Amino acid sequence: MKIFVTLVICLCYAVPSALEACGDKFFQSGASGRGALIYAAKYPAKILIYAGGAPAASRELRDNRLEKHFTKAGHAVQVVESPEALNSALQSGTIDLVFTDYDSAVAVSDRVASVSTGPALIGASTEGVKPAKTNADTHRFTVVKASDKITGLLSKIDDAMKTRVKSGRQRKS
Repeated sequence: MKIFVTLVICLCYAVPSALEACGDKFFQSGASGRGALIYAAKYPAKILIYAGGAPAASRELRDNRLEKHFTKAGHAVQVVESPEALNSALQSGTIDLVFTDYDSAVAVSDRVASVSTGPALIGASTEGVKPAKTNADTHRFTVVKASDKITGLLSKIDDAMKTRVKSGRQRKS
């Protein structure tokens, strides 16, 4: 029995992809010897992080930890910081989802909605903002709290992508 358990553990370290579950999460062993629950996107997306808003929010969005979480989940990530770079990326037709701070989401919602491939838009709100009562435009994008755990955020991205896939809005290859 010990040999069997040892063999299974060795195989798990050698072939982490063999541990994928039927759902959207799987267990993968980390390099430190401890296992970690890592979120795997059911609907991988090309995500554009727009960090062109308020300085504090932009600094948070440029933090590469967010980009690393998205990439580890299976998403392709691009970060832009200017309105011109945002327009260029949107016009390329290769963006599935735009992630930005709440105020920027309100400001760019028309621009994102006008793109023929119709990328989803997610705006992260800070603790002081009450998005549901702040602006009538919030129905045009998904609002997440900046304090949400990363798995909750990744789940919201999957929900947005699931809706996008079901509606048939596909990006250009």
